[in-house]
Amino acid sequence: MPTPRNHTPQPASPGHTGYRPSPHAKSRLAPHPSGHTGTFTDKVAVPAQLLAPVPDGIDFAHVAAVGLAGVTALDAVGALGLTGLETVAIQGPMSGVGGYALQLAKACGAVVIALTPAAHAELAWTLGADAVILEGANPTRSVQRVRNVFGGGVDSAIHVAGDIATTADVVRPGGRIGLGARWCKAS
Repeated sequence: MPTPRNHTPQPASPGHTGYRPSPHAKSRLAPHPSGHTGTFTDKVAVPAQLLAPVPDGIDFAHVAAVGLAGVTALDAVGALGLTGLETVAIQGPMSGVGGYALQLAKACGAVVIALTPAAHAELAWTLGADAVILEGANPTRSVQRVRNVFGGGVDSAIHVAGDIATTADVVRPGGRIGLGARWCKAS
């Protein structure tokens, strides 16, 4: 693998909106229609708006890991339409989608509670959780703890893993539940 020197894709020529080939950019490709080949190739043309520069100091193994988890979290947070000081619960492990969702929700100004296994509690705090409730063998107890902390429930919740009924039960009536790039309204 070549040693990265410049992580920012550069325009192909002055006034041209395309980009030169670069091994130093990360892209999110839209699904291909049935019958089209994939991207197992040395080179692939990617629309410029789907590129993101790779920051200096980040190795390609870590960049590759961001793709699916990061995009899923971005879609979940975006689907909820977070706009400010809202309460959001994120249920599941904080090592992948959950961790990215936590950081993105915080960046939107939300107060975030992580409803996560004990093994992920410290990571949740490190990533910026405002409160951490440990998921245990008794989901009713976990739900009650969230309701006690947030006065009857949170405004929104993102389900990453675990029993989806727990996610639904921590949301106040009229709140929203994020399921990937979709959301539904709690009754």
